[in-house]
Amino acid sequence: GPEICFAPPQAPAGYHHGAQNTKNVAQSMAQTAKNIGSKFVLALGDNFYFRGVESASDPLWKSVWEKQFDYASLHTPWYAILGNHDHYGNPEAQIDFSRKHLDCKEFEHCPARWVMPRYWYSVVHPSARKRFDVQFVFIDTVILAEASSKAMAEEKARLGMLNKADMARWEAWSKEQEMMGRLQLAWLEQTLNASTADWLIVAGHYPVYSGGEHGDTPELQHRVKPLLDKYNVDAYLCGHDHTLQMLESNGVHYFVSGSGSFHGQYSPKGESLFGTVECGFMAHRIMPSRMDVSIIDQHGKTLYRSFIPRKRNRNRGGVGELAGVEKEFQMDADKVYKIF
Repeated sequence: GPEICFAPPQAPAGYHHGAQNTKNVAQSMAQTAKNIGSKFVLALGDNFYFRGVESASDPLWKSVWEKQFDYASLHTPWYAILGNHDHYGNPEAQIDFSRKHLDCKEFEHCPARWVMPRYWYSVVHPSARKRFDVQFVFIDTVILAEASSKAMAEEKARLGMLNKADMARWEAWSKEQEMMGRLQLAWLEQTLNASTADWLIVAGHYPVYSGGEHGDTPELQHRVKPLLDKYNVDAYLCGHDHTLQMLESNGVHYFVSGSGSFHGQYSPKGESLFGTVECGFMAHRIMPSRMDVSIIDQHGKTLYRSFIPRKRNRNRGGVGELAGVEKEFQMDADKVYKIF
């Protein structure tokens, strides 16, 4: 909405109410984070509407992010990646903001909580008792799905949301994107192949599968999905479509969480387990033997809950030691909590 980001007149219906939705979601996120003792947040792209930020000192850092999410329970690491709208601005600025620890310097949140060291990266989180670990592999799908990204940019240009200068910048960047896409795909396979983590989760902006307004991303189904299947990935997390969804294909669970501000469209598909256009977020609680996922609306109501069994390294880390939900929930020190 206009209070927190630029919404052009051509924006789809409902986009101009994003400011209040964001405030509601932020409040509910903060309360949920406090309740579960969240360790970190995932920001899976389209962090700044409609054209990202122009610099590491852009005022949108304060109005869109710092001011909206200034709650003690959310003063944890925010692992962020870029979405297509972030690429319409200056994507390097979000990386610079992280590398220079500007949220510590500008907003006095130390250590800095905005984490985006590069376009793609990976982090490993051990549980508190170090009985199991979780590896998150963050990818830039805007680069990997260059053809889909270009088509969306051209559509927004026809609608007047991007101007000629924006498109000229996009075209100049396209050849470099092709090269970066090849490098990123090689890195992704190498990273997944080398992983020894008990839980392995990949996160991008575009969905592999989605019943939302943008639907499936063909390039990711062709380039990324085979790697998720081959290397026994537990889950793929994403945003982009303004929906909350859970899907499953070939043992990999797919989560779409892109309705922090806007209502999109949703039609269930063969892989769908749950879907809604309500504004909200997801809370993931990772335990030795399974992941507890809650889909929560902007008012804090749980719309859907699911438990996903662990697939990897089942002969270690206490997978066979826990019996029943109650016993698992008593082991607070052995959970890894995140929200996105």
